[in-house]
Parts: sequence; C-alpha cells; structure tokens
Amino acid sequence: MKVTVRIPQNLRGYCDDRELIEVDGARVGDVLTNLTRRFPLLAPRLVDAGGRLLPHLIIIRNEHVLPRRDVHEVTLAEDDELRVFTAAAGG
Repeated sequence: MKVTVRIPQNLRGYCDDRELIEVDGARVGDVLTNLTRRFPLLAPRLVDAGGRLLPHLIIIRNEHVLPRRDVHEVTLAEDDELRVFTAAAGG
C-alpha cells in the first residue's frame, strides 16, 4: 500500500529536494526501510544502524503523534500521510 511521507525542510536536500514522497509499506517500519533504501543519504538522518528511528525525531500520522515505543509496528492504511518531525528540546 502507498502512503505519503512529508519530509521536513532541513532533510529535503537528501531526497532530491522533495517535500512529499509516496512510499510503499504496511507498517511505519516498512515505510522507513523503503524510504531509506530509495534515498540512502537520508538514512543516517532518520534511522540508526539497526533501522530504528533516531531519538530526536517523531512521526505524525494524519495529524496524530505516534508513540515512540513500537512506532515501527504501527499499521498504516492506504493514503495515510506520515510526517517526520524534529522534536524541540530546551528550556
């Protein structure tokens, strides 16, 4: 199934300056794997060596923040939109 991934401005240079990318995947983990295979320069900025989402990133599905725990196992529906978002820190 195809979902759309919205790439933040600071990462678009690693995926041909694209904001929206259609990617196949039934789960968030599948989408991340397929996205990083398609755009290898993006991989170290999204996932660690084991393919897990980097700790400073969150995934939003259709305007809902997905829990970090088990995010890779979240099942997706056709035409879902995922957004990669950099979590802000500080005080």
